[in-house]
Amino acid sequence: MELKTFIRKNFKRDVDGVIPFLVDEIILKDFYAIGAFRNKVKKEIKTIFDFGANIGVFSIYAHLLFPTARIIAVEGNPEIAELLKYNLGLIDGFSNYAIDVLLIHKDVRRVSLGVIYDKPGIASSSICIKANDDASGKFLTVPFDKYIDSIEYDEPYIFKFDIEGGEEGIFVSSKGEDFIRKSEMTTFELHFGKKFGGISKDYYFKKLELFNDTHNLNILYTGKMIVMGNLVKKEYGCL
Repeated sequence: MELKTFIRKNFKRDVDGVIPFLVDEIILKDFYAIGAFRNKVKKEIKTIFDFGANIGVFSIYAHLLFPTARIIAVEGNPEIAELLKYNLGLIDGFSNYAIDVLLIHKDVRRVSLGVIYDKPGIASSSICIKANDDASGKFLTVPFDKYIDSIEYDEPYIFKFDIEGGEEGIFVSSKGEDFIRKSEMTTFELHFGKKFGGISKDYYFKKLELFNDTHNLNILYTGKMIVMGNLVKKEYGCL
């Protein structure tokens, strides 16, 4: 059974229709460009970071493309993380992965899942760092640096980042830019505008120019158009 059919038939999901959308975006159209990268890379990738893993479609696809790599899947919503755990467990022989229930932000905040609290841009599928529920029902966020310092991983690695408006936390991190530069490939879905904390598209464009000539960088912008970065010179219409 091919991967797209297996996922559609067997994966647990949170919302009707999300699996066809994710299969189309991640596998069939390869918007994150990991398939395109697999066709050009010469090294054996040791680690793949799936920040914003959701129900696991990217993680499974990455495992198919790089079967010897360890997958570190990070998901901010504990309920979605349970679906992620179930779905990754469906793949025979796939045990080389870790799941962290985390939310990432540029500093320590307390947020409610699915509720704009304290700062816009924290959504239920965002990443927080070590999301620990407290008596008020909110979750504590910790900066990217602390999470990266707390885990062990091997190079070379791939870094996928799609956290529904939490991207700023990477770029204000003291380790974020270095982490991006050291990866063999980085692939983003960036969110900007009033809905996501007021961060402008130009802010991210300027930040990503730092890597434009030195890195296998793929960028998937949200909005009216989806534009691939310098790994794949192609533009797609809106999903």
